Amino acid sequence: KVTVEISVSNVDKPRADFIDIKKRIESFQHTYPNPENYFAPQTNVNVVLTDAPLFKDKVKLFKNATFIIGYDTYSRLDKSIRNGETDFEDLEGVKFLVFHRNGYEINKNSELSLLCEFVPHEIYYDTHARSSTKIRNGKI
Repeated sequence: KVTVEISVSNVDKPRADFIDIKKRIESFQHTYPNPENYFAPQTNVNVVLTDAPLFKDKVKLFKNATFIIGYDTYSRLDKSIRNGETDFEDLEGVKFLVFHRNGYEINKNSELSLLCEFVPHEIYYDTHARSSTKIRNGKI
């Protein structure tokens, strides 16, 4: 079962407003198929709004969760751990499912990688260098 967490605060972007949040929620209705009618939008996607911009904040709210993240988020979190901004212990109890981005290599030798499962290129490889921001803005 998938629960989508949308933080109204983001460390790299301006605070989300009502219109942006509404667009994000609507995009998930079309991302996850409706099990009763594949061609109908999904209307029962679990969405949780938070004010948790950092994973150390998210972990407190979603204990034992598996977070689905992309290459760029993995790289930022890995850097945050290496720079001492995030304690590895702050992530205790959670896992990460990491998707690649075309043209980038993921550092799988980091401490963070111990909490991760990497989706193999054979299963998913972002050949279009998609960005969630571009997808939401209809540019992809």
